[in-house]
Amino acid sequence: MACDMETVKLNVGGTIFQTRRVTLTRMPSSFIEYPLQPDKNGAFFIDRSPKHFEKILNFMRDFDVDLPNSQQEIQEILKEAHVFKVERLIKLCEEKLRFRFIENDFHQVQIIKNSEKPVIIIYYKIDQWDMVFGKPMANSDSAEYALEQFQKLFDIYFKPNKDDVTNWSYSIHDNVFNNCSEPQPFNAKDFKNELKSKITSYFDEKKLAHLLY
Repeated sequence: MACDMETVKLNVGGTIFQTRRVTLTRMPSSFIEYPLQPDKNGAFFIDRSPKHFEKILNFMRDFDVDLPNSQQEIQEILKEAHVFKVERLIKLCEEKLRFRFIENDFHQVQIIKNSEKPVIIIYYKIDQWDMVFGKPMANSDSAEYALEQFQKLFDIYFKPNKDDVTNWSYSIHDNVFNNCSEPQPFNAKDFKNELKSKITSYFDEKKLAHLLY
């Protein structure tokens, strides 16, 4: 027990990290498979970039970590998770990569400007994400299944709501019809039917309902 609580020093690409030994051994990873030898300063050298190592370490501490909205950064974290063989983090990254997120307002403008299809932006509450997307993809009532049904007609993106906003909302942007709506309420608890209702109303308004069938 005393050994598990021992502090371990890690030199990751020249940056020093410290953690408990138990943190490195509490879940399957390369830290268990390939024991390292300390250098003269008592640090274990790991020949990787330190850029995302804190995310790796925090996940091993808490079995969870807040991933960035940038898909490029998630891809980078996923690569490191594969290197360190942290399977649960690999799964978490892969799940988030199935969705498209807007990183900032400039990114949003570029998406709307360059998309060949109408764009739906769903503004979500971070602490309610699992409530909506917790069902397996194979479940026809799942929110993710609903997204798959409409992605041939729309580019669908997610953007986190501001902290002081308590509800989900959505907006539709269409370069063809020069349409840019203000965010409207969105009932996330009934995601599938709510998404279908909003899309149907949009196509009815544009007299394009035949494209839905």
